[in-house]
Parts: sequence; C-alpha cells; structure tokens
Amino acid sequence: MAERAVSRWERDEAATAATRARPPVSEDQLQAVLEAHPDLDANGYPGWRVHSNRRGQLPHPTHERDRAALLASLDDVDRASRWIRSIAWTSKVSKSAMTSYGLKHVVEAMPGELGGYLTNGAFIAACLVDDVPLKFEDSPNPVVGLDVRTVNDARSRNS
Repeated sequence: MAERAVSRWERDEAATAATRARPPVSEDQLQAVLEAHPDLDANGYPGWRVHSNRRGQLPHPTHERDRAALLASLDDVDRASRWIRSIAWTSKVSKSAMTSYGLKHVVEAMPGELGGYLTNGAFIAACLVDDVPLKFEDSPNPVVGLDVRTVNDARSRNS
C-alpha cells in the first residue's frame, strides 16, 4: 500500500510541534547564531549602516558593541523564542508576512513574563535558533515566516 502524501501544512505543523518541545535557548546556541551571522547585532542586520573611507566600506563603529549587547541578552532571546514556539510558521515566507521589527513589538505587548522591551536582534536570533524561515532584504529587518493569522490571533487574545 502506498504511503499518503504529507501536506505542507502537516509538515509545517510537525516542525512547529518539534520546536515547541525544545529546551531554553543556550549561550552556545546564541554564540553559534552570531558566528553564522556576522552582520547580526542587537539592532538587526545593520549592514546598510556602513561608513566609508578611502579604503572602502567599514563596519558601523558601534557594531562590535551591539554584537556584545546581543550576546548578553540571552534571556531576551529565550523569551522571544518561547513566544515564537507558541506561533505556527510556514516553510516559506509569504508576501503578507511581517518583519522582525513589527513582530518584536507584538512580543513586547504580551502580558506577563513574555512582555517587555526586546531588541530587534534578539527577536531575529530567536528566529534563527528556532529555524524559522527569514527573507533578507536591504533592511535591518528580515521578513519572518510566521503565520500571520496565528500572530493576529495571539494579538487579539492578549489585547
């Protein structure tokens, strides 16, 4: 008997369920994300924010400080990750998907221990730890492959 084909929705749900069961984000996971994404800092992907001189482009003067701040924000990355794990995501980033900057504000507005200030970089790092699809554009704010309906449901439940 032939196996039944698994729909994209079922595959996405299975991946989401597996991620929800993960332990808290570790310092090693965050360090691995930073090593794999050298342009990422607390502000997001500020590669567009460069200084130039006669020799060419230089990194922004605060980039190293902002990377250290992101590494020091492990609790914030874990908090964002816990929220992400409660939201369904898709295997592709849709045209209606929100950016990391917009979604960080959704997390900040959550009640209780999930809410509170969160940097754009902490939210992006949480997405990367949880393998959420990102679409990079010419902006510090990648588009995030979270299901917009689920995000809106979470917003309305907590408004």
